[in-house]
Amino acid sequence: TLEFAQRSGVAVYAIGLGVDTREIESRNVLVRLATETGGRFFSISRARELEDIYRTIESELRSQYLLVYQSTHAQGRDFRRVEVEVEGSGLKARTIPGYYP
Repeated sequence: TLEFAQRSGVAVYAIGLGVDTREIESRNVLVRLATETGGRFFSISRARELEDIYRTIESELRSQYLLVYQSTHAQGRDFRRVEVEVEGSGLKARTIPGYYP
């Protein structure tokens, strides 16, 4: 699932509704899927919290930028790691950790 999402370029926003903190394995899967695709994980206990989460996700999706990168390494089909740094602005960039060519 993770590789498919990465190859598709889809940011996954995972919402754990009622996922108990003791359910570490399930929680870690959701966190990793979200983080590795450029999305976020939200943990909530009640469905009435969904409206605020949806607003947060909408705000993030509306404030995204697309950076285009052309690799000079033409060979291979393996996952390629990329780092983005924001200097001197006080801002933080949340990015995907890489891509498949």
